[in-house]
Amino acid sequence: MRNVNSPAIFSVILPGIGQLYNGQILKWLKLTCLQILLTVLFPILFKLVGMISGFLFALGLLTIILLPFAFIPLLILIFGFVFAPRYSAYKDAIDAANQTTIWRKYFNTQQQLIIVILVTINEIIILMFLFKYFWGISEHLIR
Repeated sequence: MRNVNSPAIFSVILPGIGQLYNGQILKWLKLTCLQILLTVLFPILFKLVGMISGFLFALGLLTIILLPFAFIPLLILIFGFVFAPRYSAYKDAIDAANQTTIWRKYFNTQQQLIIVILVTINEIIILMFLFKYFWGISEHLIR
């Protein structure tokens, strides 16, 4: 019997890694693509929000009225990208604890762990590069 807490712990490190550990390659790919998209869009959206908030600050009272609406995308992001993958990885690990998948058929637990660690390191390096690159682009696009 595999440890069902491991996928949730892996997902804390990087969303989607718990799904990869469970052998759910398509879920992992979807979460990785979403993470890449968010990494690319974040610097641009951050700069746009800075411009808009500077403009709204000049309007005074309108800023106070609209401020709560600024937290809605943040709450959606926190729930959809922080909590949901971890719970999903844990729940799927419980459901698949005794099933033999292709992932488990060809790789033992130690090999799966090595693959997960290598993929995590690669994803972190790629995401750091993308973030730095698109932060530089956003500096030039939005001033």
